Amino acid sequence: MIQAERLLLDAALEDPANQRFVLLSDSCVPLYNFSYVYNYIMESPRSFVDSFLDKKEGRFNPQMSPVIPKDKWRKGSQWFTLIRRHAEVVVDDELVFPIFKKFCKRRPPIDGRKGKLNLKLQKQHNCIPDEHYVQTLLAMMGLEDQVERR
Repeated sequence: MIQAERLLLDAALEDPANQRFVLLSDSCVPLYNFSYVYNYIMESPRSFVDSFLDKKEGRFNPQMSPVIPKDKWRKGSQWFTLIRRHAEVVVDDELVFPIFKKFCKRRPPIDGRKGKLNLKLQKQHNCIPDEHYVQTLLAMMGLEDQVERR
């Protein structure tokens, strides 16, 4: 999923007129009309990214450190609005993305019928890449003060 996001952003960045980059669900229903949302986003100098320190054990894979220190590990919604500079950071990232690709894996669902196999599954890290990547990358790059947390 994060590879697809990066490819979409890369393609959108080819047009210099694009200044905001929005990833949202097809089931997201805006509370305001399009012109209000558009003006609000365009007038803000910040990106809108749901991001918080994820203290839940089992999401952070210790094999990601020292490249990604645990204190920079973030979580949030996979939907975001990025300013151009932040979209460029995502596309140009060669530090965090390879680590995510290698160590941030979603754990298969636990099947109650499998008994002891569930114990092994429960010990696996349950990293959900699209809920951690952009948030962690922006934290790693020292850009959290440029983000409006939603």
